[in-house]
Amino acid sequence: MAPTARTPFFPLVLAFVLPLLAGCLDVNTSTVVHEDGSLLRTVEVQGDSGMLANGRYGIRLDSTWTKSVHGSGGSKPILKAVKRYRNAEEMTRDLDRKDGTTIAIHAELVTHFRWFTSTMEYRETWRKLHTFNDAPALDSLRREAVVAALLRGREEGAKGYDADSAFRAASGAGSMDSLLERNTREAFYRIFSDGMLAAGVDADTLRVRKEEVLSHLDAGSSGKDSLTVDDLRTRMHDLFPAPFVDRAFVERREDFERFVRMWTLRAITGFCDYTVRVTMPGIVTATNAPAIIGNTATWREMTDLADVQDVEMRVSSRVVNWWAVIVTAVVVFGGLAMILLAALYRKKRLPGSPLSAS
Repeated sequence: MAPTARTPFFPLVLAFVLPLLAGCLDVNTSTVVHEDGSLLRTVEVQGDSGMLANGRYGIRLDSTWTKSVHGSGGSKPILKAVKRYRNAEEMTRDLDRKDGTTIAIHAELVTHFRWFTSTMEYRETWRKLHTFNDAPALDSLRREAVVAALLRGREEGAKGYDADSAFRAASGAGSMDSLLERNTREAFYRIFSDGMLAAGVDADTLRVRKEEVLSHLDAGSSGKDSLTVDDLRTRMHDLFPAPFVDRAFVERREDFERFVRMWTLRAITGFCDYTVRVTMPGIVTATNAPAIIGNTATWREMTDLADVQDVEMRVSSRVVNWWAVIVTAVVVFGGLAMILLAALYRKKRLPGSPLSAS
């Protein structure tokens, strides 16, 4: 599938991320579920060497993963990372990090034992990417319509899917990016105004200059390849006396750092195409995946839906418990053999029988 980057959610993304991400990254995750509950996780990231070197894929790949890079000639290099987990709980502890640096992924594997067969259900949930909610623009009813529209769009992706058009038609709130931009700017203003109030700036002054603060987020971003707390602080120096701004950033340092992490993650995922594959043991019996080949379920383009809610991918399979079949066969045939021997023994002891005469 050809890379198709989503539209950045406000101009600041373009200024900071385009120099870094000159194209798109294809990020493919594959999870093989084994009958014993262990999982083999493989992540392949394809892009130019500079993009791979910066390590920003939205997926957690630390030093505990086995990594290799391959690809030569005219093809783009591929980073391959592999890790084995003893169970889904271990995988969740590793990937479900809520620090805002990578996509938080929760895994769950449930097995129902039924002697001859077992049913295994695997669930993988990608947490909501855009967690800024300072300017909510959708009520619950319209939110349901938006999610339904995005889900329909994913199912009809082969016909040409435009997530932004689906969002706009269902929400009545303009484009998805305009809502994300609004929420992001409002989140920054809330943190900044709290800090400025703590620094002694009058609340009325802040309200009057709110639009200046929001519009000034884009100032001075040309040529940058990342966003830092100091970048934000420097921009606010243009609007307010430096001592007040510096104190505000000291007072709310952790909040500003969290804002930058969340903003960066959302920007990075907007320039990546993600594909998730899960291979189950046995025969697949149920899934919400739009594509299944053999016992492998595949999901694509989850991040548009993940902008507005958690995305759950699930697949179930039925596995034959061959050990149970063998044990049952041994017991049945052993029992039949004992019954037959007992019958022969009784017949031998009956008076007048050929067996007793001998």
